Amino acid sequence: MFQLVSFRRATIMALVGWLALPAVVPAGVEPVLKASSLTAVAGEPIRLTLKLPTGESWADAHIGRAVIRTHGRQDQINTKPVGDADYVEVTVPKPGLALIIVDVGPASQKARKDAWPRTTHCTKLVVRVAPKEGGPKPSWRTSNPGITAKAGNELEVLPYIDPSTLRPGDDLPVRVYYEGAKQPGETVTAYGPKGAKVTAVSDSVGIATLMDIPTAGRWVVRYEKTRNGMDYVADLVFDLAAPKATADGKAQKGAGK
Repeated sequence: MFQLVSFRRATIMALVGWLALPAVVPAGVEPVLKASSLTAVAGEPIRLTLKLPTGESWADAHIGRAVIRTHGRQDQINTKPVGDADYVEVTVPKPGLALIIVDVGPASQKARKDAWPRTTHCTKLVVRVAPKEGGPKPSWRTSNPGITAKAGNELEVLPYIDPSTLRPGDDLPVRVYYEGAKQPGETVTAYGPKGAKVTAVSDSVGIATLMDIPTAGRWVVRYEKTRNGMDYVADLVFDLAAPKATADGKAQKGAGK
């Protein structure tokens, strides 16, 4: 009984800690895809809203792909809006980590024969899913290999470290792709709370290392590219956990290193 109560208390405290993080999208950075929360409970719906710079939402945007990766599987997301609302819902049945991947483009690209590569905004959301009361134990410690696996987006930011394992002061190496090819010499920027910003340039094999990410809260890693008259944006969105406490109660910097 003691072990069960302790587990539940630890789970609740972990979830409360994540919910306490600043969840506001960094100023000046507005991903086209947003989730009602990046911390959810297994079996309860997450609302996804979509708004392109050209004004399209779920009902009229060109949807190239919408999937969710959980441990060992990938499932299609039903992109039909709920009733008359402007959002769709996705539910993760088991606790752990999930990756939502949505590639969209303007409505003008729907009728093209090459519509799939004409997705201009490629967004990934890293979601932490807590267990229901009395539900199965979460698999957070084992991470989710789907988060660090290539998705094949038209434009892509691929993290080499699961962002859910990071703490303030850690580095995040990412690789950037365009049409599946590694992109050297490209600028990648991570935008965080209260105007925090970290910038890196990709090396000869497309890897950019964002050094010393400074603070907990919502982060957007963005890679932009203009090619053949089209503007592309790739976003990786995640919540950076608060620092781990040491034995003396002080925050530990770079706990993920």
